[in-house]
Amino acid sequence: MKPLVYRKLPIEVEAIQYSKTRIGDLLDFARPAITRYEPADNAYYIETLEGTMKLSEGDYVIKGVAGEFYPCKPEIFEQTYERLIEPAPYAPKRWERVAKGETYYFIDYHGFVDDAIDLHNDITKMRYESGNYFHFREEASYFRDKQLLNTVIRRWKLEHDAGEIIDDCRYYIGAQSGDFCYTLFETPFSSKETANLCMDVFCDRIDELVQRRREWE
Repeated sequence: MKPLVYRKLPIEVEAIQYSKTRIGDLLDFARPAITRYEPADNAYYIETLEGTMKLSEGDYVIKGVAGEFYPCKPEIFEQTYERLIEPAPYAPKRWERVAKGETYYFIDYHGFVDDAIDLHNDITKMRYESGNYFHFREEASYFRDKQLLNTVIRRWKLEHDAGEIIDDCRYYIGAQSGDFCYTLFETPFSSKETANLCMDVFCDRIDELVQRRREWE
């Protein structure tokens, strides 16, 4: 019997990259599975369905569909997964930072809109300079959803646009806002016809984003 060809289902998972300088992030994410630390080799160990495994610098720790945790080498992870949400940059700075002690909004690594107090420390400065810093929850939510849709459009493009993209001849999905036409998504297409087809496929979601943008512009 000849082997059959299978394709892995597009299942979304949560993951975090292990770094000894940011061990707190790993413990917050996978604390039940991190069973011990060995001072002799300065290493943490994680319990998986296949047994106890040692974590190495740069490994990704993945939370599976059943809630289990397991490590994955970075070269394998980067060939198998793509980030669904990119934390920053989301938007150019359009205003000054809020005053010290006031609230701002940002998009966390899991894609949730969260708020924090600007303490004028390194973290808030980094978010402001990266563009992942908003005065209003509505604008942060807009850029989060735009980034999500851009990921979906990028996957659609890989399946439907096999043409070669030339530097001087590439097409983007745009939108009209009053008299100004702007590029809505960063994914380039090789032909105007393919870009228009993509617009037709996702027109309802694109129109909804455009309407939300007009509400806070």
